[in-house]
Amino acid sequence: MITSKDNLFNVIGAEVAKSNRSELYLVAGLQFEVASQSPEVQRVLSIAASVAGCVKASDALRAHYNTCVGHQTSHQAFCDECGGFITTDHIAVQFAIRKISDNPDTYGVIFTRIDAAKLAVDTKARIDALDARVKKAEDAHSHTVQNLAARITKLGG
Repeated sequence: MITSKDNLFNVIGAEVAKSNRSELYLVAGLQFEVASQSPEVQRVLSIAASVAGCVKASDALRAHYNTCVGHQTSHQAFCDECGGFITTDHIAVQFAIRKISDNPDTYGVIFTRIDAAKLAVDTKARIDALDARVKKAEDAHSHTVQNLAARITKLGG
């Protein structure tokens, strides 16, 4: 049974959240491959397949995704282009799973720490742009109403 402390998405997400690296790339084929020497990441990768009851890392990846606790996912069940978010200590880490085309059963997973300041600035810019579009529509509507009122007055007078 996969517990949250042994779930590779939870563990790797937490490691990316607290490390100096802003991202981590994992490959799951027959075995897991990752460029991280973190003892916690190495621990979870060494047990990931056996905890999931799988022989291949790609099968274990599916099982860990389907049982991951405490994350929001783009799909309820594992698929070729699914992903989600892990939140640890108020830091969000996004992960995206992609099938590697040259091998039918190999997946790449990128874990990326979300820059909260950039996200806030981007969100504010999107809200400001939306406000500007709403204001422009309101002004256009007001102008149309004024023109209509002038025509009605002219016709009635």
